[in-house]
Amino acid sequence: MTTSTLRRKAAGLGLAAVLAATLGVAVAGPAAAITPATGTITVLSPVTVPVGGTSAGSASIRFAEMVGHGGAWNGVNGAFSVEVKILDSAGNPRVSFVETSPPTLDKPDSIVATVAWTGPQSFKVTATVSSTSQVESIIVGGLKVKADGSPSPAATGVIRTTYNGAGTDPYIYGDPTLLPSIGSVPGAAVGLSVTASGATSVVRGLADQAVGSVLVAETTGHPLVANQVIRFTVANDITLGVPAAIFSSTPVVTANTVASGITATIQNVTTTSFEVKVGTAATLATGGQLTISNIRLTVGATATVGALSLVVGSTGSPGVVFSNTVTVATVVAGAATTLTLYALPGTTVAPNGIVTLRAQFSVAVAGLPIVFQAKPTGATVFTTIGTVNTNASGYADLAIAVPVTTTYQAVFAGSAGLQAATSAPLTVTVMGTAVPSLTLQIAAGYKTSLTTPYGIAVSVPNGKYVTLKAVYGVATPNVAVKFYQRIGKTGAWTFLSTGRTDAAGVVVWSKVVKVPAGATGYGRYVYFKVTVDLTPSLTLVSNAVRAVAK
Repeated sequence: MTTSTLRRKAAGLGLAAVLAATLGVAVAGPAAAITPATGTITVLSPVTVPVGGTSAGSASIRFAEMVGHGGAWNGVNGAFSVEVKILDSAGNPRVSFVETSPPTLDKPDSIVATVAWTGPQSFKVTATVSSTSQVESIIVGGLKVKADGSPSPAATGVIRTTYNGAGTDPYIYGDPTLLPSIGSVPGAAVGLSVTASGATSVVRGLADQAVGSVLVAETTGHPLVANQVIRFTVANDITLGVPAAIFSSTPVVTANTVASGITATIQNVTTTSFEVKVGTAATLATGGQLTISNIRLTVGATATVGALSLVVGSTGSPGVVFSNTVTVATVVAGAATTLTLYALPGTTVAPNGIVTLRAQFSVAVAGLPIVFQAKPTGATVFTTIGTVNTNASGYADLAIAVPVTTTYQAVFAGSAGLQAATSAPLTVTVMGTAVPSLTLQIAAGYKTSLTTPYGIAVSVPNGKYVTLKAVYGVATPNVAVKFYQRIGKTGAWTFLSTGRTDAAGVVVWSKVVKVPAGATGYGRYVYFKVTVDLTPSLTLVSNAVRAVAK
């Protein structure tokens, strides 16, 4: 990893308050939970060490400040240190580092630091300067490990790895129940067994996706223990040092038949972690198992394709610290998808003609919700007009009337395994006028001749009828026409009633003109107008006509 990568990491943190971090990329290997103090630890490449042998590869460990704690390492001038020590699973110094060369150190320029062996089982990172204005990371690499053989072989199992720090907090990474291990010595299981069941594929950038269940099972000599707390944390991104996803629901814990005598509850749920607390029942026999289900995650838009893991840690059973990483899902970008929008029978229609919008998906998958949107002439944004699921052939149809020339598009929001897609805009042109006209006439008296020119006030006795005639510019029946009135030159428009056009596009309606007694001037004028809603975002408004009460 380069210094520029670390700087991009610091600059790119800040997607959501619920994360206090960007939802970055998926973890490809074990990592530590975020501690309550100021930093995170991620073991990027844990090693496997044979008894009496040396690991084939080298481990590397990332030390990173927590997002939201830029400068949290700072003591005097930002100084801090952390010492890492390893023991075998039994707590004995029978595993050690291979010290033929110093560990490597990868850091940004904002940190002045060194790393050195402090003994066969330990090394120490010391920084004299770090930035108080950005989130920083240090990676220590080149950590080969060897395990003693006969006559005093290293205990098999997870290598105990402790991290003691000095700086703002006495233990910068001081959560002793969640210590990320540098690796393991193959052999009998130590601690509880943690596996995943039903791991799924999740699409980056999508919310509330189901992932696999986690099974926590007893092993020989390591039963579940009353009051034991097991913590589950979304594994950190190996590049950005922040979780790749956040929890979007509260998980559920259940016990199997063997463990039926014990209770377990979910507690301390946050966006990136939760805990399972075992009840107060007596210790169980080997074979007890807890299943943690209903795990749902919102995956970051920039998550890297690959394993999405949870870090599982506990004080063990009894008293054995264990840390494990379990893969519950695979992050996928989603199969590339396209949507093509058609208008059947064509893209030219008569006013209020019926067309069928067909959104053709690039894959033949049924049940995918396609959102149809419209932007009529005069509108500036698309408005949703309907949602239809695809059929087995991968397309969705929506029949609509087109009152004015309108541009349409189809939108697929994405789902597990499929990327989101939006069709190219498609314009359906209405023959003749792009926007129908809407006019209003007025006459004194009920059902009298409507010959009064526009702009001329009709004189009518106060409390008597006027006749209003609305003419829709397209001869279309059953168009909803809304009538409004306003008393005075500057009063508010008040909705009166809705009428429906006849076959000629005309609706006639009568209304009593009534103004307050004693009104004078414009206070004796009553104005009328009509409107027609062509779409949710486009309304036709007629001219205004007026009557004056005598």
